[in-house]
This record gives sequence, structure tokens and C-alpha cells, in this order.
Amino acid sequence: MPLNLDSQGRTLIPEYLQNLASLKKQVVIAGAVTRIEIWDRDLYHQHFDLIAKEDESLSSALENLNI
Repeated sequence: MPLNLDSQGRTLIPEYLQNLASLKKQVVIAGAVTRIEIWDRDLYHQHFDLIAKEDESLSSALENLNI
């Protein structure tokens, strides 16, 4: 898919992708090796908090198993 740039050379995200990702005013760009993800800032933090809680639960479960 070709990129559209504005007059300052910034990449424009098509509106249908903005809607799909629920992007609002502020975003987080997270990358790993060859990929990036663009998240709405609030949704990213909600997701990150959920993962952190799941990680704590998993750590506790493994600790109880002496692993």
C-alpha cells in the first residue's frame, strides 16, 4: 500500500485504519524488530495494565509450583 504524506512529510494513516484502531488524538508507537504497532494511548495503557496483571498471576502460579 503506498504511503500518503502531508506537506511536512508525515505519514498519513487512512481514516478507515484510524477507526479500526480507535485512534484518537494521542497515540503510542510500539516497535519490535521489523514491525510497529500504532495504538490509541489510553487503549495501549489499558492493554499493558491487563498484561502486567496476567504476568503477576502467572508468576505467582509458577512460584506455587516451585518452578
